[in-house]
Amino acid sequence: MALYRHRLEGVFPGEVWSFGLYTDSNLSLAAAQSAWMTGITNFWAETSALYAASTATRRAVTVELDPATGRQMTGAENTRADVGTSTAQSLPFQCAPVVSLRTRTLTRAGRGRFYAPSLAVDQVTSGRMLTAARDALADGGLALVQGLTAGGGNVVIYHKANGTTSIVTSIDVGDVIDTQRRRRNQLIEARTSRPV
Repeated sequence: MALYRHRLEGVFPGEVWSFGLYTDSNLSLAAAQSAWMTGITNFWAETSALYAASTATRRAVTVELDPATGRQMTGAENTRADVGTSTAQSLPFQCAPVVSLRTRTLTRAGRGRFYAPSLAVDQVTSGRMLTAARDALADGGLALVQGLTAGGGNVVIYHKANGTTSIVTSIDVGDVIDTQRRRRNQLIEARTSRPV
């Protein structure tokens, strides 16, 4: 079995976002990348209405990793051009809905997640995701996994410390919007000062 890391990169106006998954698979690198492209297409078909029209995908990457070290051995990439379809503005870029990954391991090591792009403001009410938005994101996450694994293999959580993996058995989406510090730290602020 080969260990692959899959990554989707995209943009908001002037900013970037990304998320990714790992798979254990018997597929070749080219076939694994093709499956990732299919998964992204499936995900975007379910979720494009959740995102502002200014939210877009740009690049899909699959790299094969050495499980023992986590180091990249080979890689493949394709350009993407998926865009959101909501006419509403986007939430702040660091405000991200989370798709949680669950395994049969009931400790913290058995859980993972990926941060989807920031939603359009019309997908939130009273600070929480609308039920329809939460359901669409869960359906999109499932479609992503199913497209990615249709040719064989499993979505896994990779434990770099010991070079092992745990098979993801379910996904879930909560209605609370999380803050992704990495996205926040990449934002360059414009400041206004006043002398005192």
